[in-house]
Amino acid sequence: MARLKEISDDWLQDKNAAGKGFSVDTFAPEYARRFPTATVSFDGEIVAFATIRQTDEKRKAMIDVMRHVHDAPSGLMEYLLTGLLLSLKDQGFTEFSLGDAPLSGREARSGDQRPVRNLCLSPPQPPL
Repeated sequence: MARLKEISDDWLQDKNAAGKGFSVDTFAPEYARRFPTATVSFDGEIVAFATIRQTDEKRKAMIDVMRHVHDAPSGLMEYLLTGLLLSLKDQGFTEFSLGDAPLSGREARSGDQRPVRNLCLSPPQPPL
């Protein structure tokens, strides 16, 4: 847990995000211990993590806090997210939410401004 706190503190400082609260969740070890955590390690050291919240019936999961080291290679978080989605699907989860945090700081785009947050982890069903 100490390494995750270190990564989070460095990430928040690097992003100048320490006070954003809602859109960038803070990392509290005593809170994070209650939830599963996905990690990526390099040379035996954790370099990225995401805490995961899930429903009691293990049907839906969502990202709570995502962080990486400041010198993370391009694609690291995509790697973490892809591995997490595949693992959740293998465990029988059917829905996944990105929450709001990954969308914070995004510039408004033309068209529909509602963010897409939920992913279905099972194949789409044909219309009736």
